[in-house]
Amino acid sequence: MAKPEKAASAPLSLPAAIQSGLEDVAGFAGSLVMVSDQEARLVTVIIFWEGSEARRSCALSLRRVRALLDPYLDRCLRTQNMLAHLPTPDPRSYPGSIDTRFIAGESIAQEANVCVA
Repeated sequence: MAKPEKAASAPLSLPAAIQSGLEDVAGFAGSLVMVSDQEARLVTVIIFWEGSEARRSCALSLRRVRALLDPYLDRCLRTQNMLAHLPTPDPRSYPGSIDTRFIAGESIAQEANVCVA
């Protein structure tokens, strides 16, 4: 939950703060900041990690993430670490084209590990 005085600026300044604060950490793959449409103080931050060291990088960076979020937080309602398996796009597919292999059932999904904090 964002501090009342930071609720309006958090969605604009948090992404840049997270990017600059974690860009040197191995496996950092970006972040997502979401704000509730019902309560502006309810902010959800999702940080993406990738690669074989994703889980380790995620765990080792927890203090740094908390320090980055601290100026904006009134209180932290919940913290979770989740491991997701996402299919990676086939490099043979072209943007905007229809991949008929999905329809024909010939597609082979490739997976990548991502740790979301």
